[in-house]
Amino acid sequence: MNKKNFETLKNQFPELLKNFIYSYNEKKEGEFPETIFCDDGWYALLKEALLKIRLIKQSARRDIFITCIKGKFGSLRIHVNYGKPEWSKNKDLWDFIIDDICSATERDSLHICEICSKNGSLSRNKTGWVQTLCEECVEKKIQQGTINEDLLHTFGNGIK
Repeated sequence: MNKKNFETLKNQFPELLKNFIYSYNEKKEGEFPETIFCDDGWYALLKEALLKIRLIKQSARRDIFITCIKGKFGSLRIHVNYGKPEWSKNKDLWDFIIDDICSATERDSLHICEICSKNGSLSRNKTGWVQTLCEECVEKKIQQGTINEDLLHTFGNGIK
């Protein structure tokens, strides 16, 4: 994610992204920060999810915060600390709502190009890396040589 989008999210959601930095170059001694590992095409989707999670945080009156945001297997993954003690394994209604928000975001990301936010589908490059890309971004990657046409597998929008 570009620095401008990262800073906008960090400033809008400081209570959720409290352990996040833009680059590990900014890491200080003894810190274990996180960063956002996805491209800008998922910015709006991520912002929408963070807005919903913040509403839950305010309603639940717990110290809920994000522990990880990344693209994995072509989808946007959001990991959350529910603001409960480690020993508390019982989930309550708030936890299930947060899980639903994160699952819906992950599912929706499978149809949004990670780079430009147009309609996309799962694609795999020559090294096996899976991303959700639109046709235009796939073509750009072919021209850049990061995707070999012979090894490109597009899975289509059949994943629901």
